[in-house]
Amino acid sequence: MEAFLYVLVVSFTEPHDTWLYQGHFANCKRAHLYMELNLKEVKASKCLLEEYIVLPKDTLKKFMDTHDAPE
Repeated sequence: MEAFLYVLVVSFTEPHDTWLYQGHFANCKRAHLYMELNLKEVKASKCLLEEYIVLPKDTLKKFMDTHDAPE
């Protein structure tokens, strides 16, 4: 089983002051492909190892792949 250690957050606004959690991915290449396929209006994105990002404690982790549709 693959580890889902990378977190994708995106911003739909400029300036980029609001970041929205999209999910956990196996790697950033898959995260960015997911974004290209499903999130056309993204202005900025960040894909980081989970250990380098602070998510709110109440964040429900979503383990995603490129074929998953956004909620």
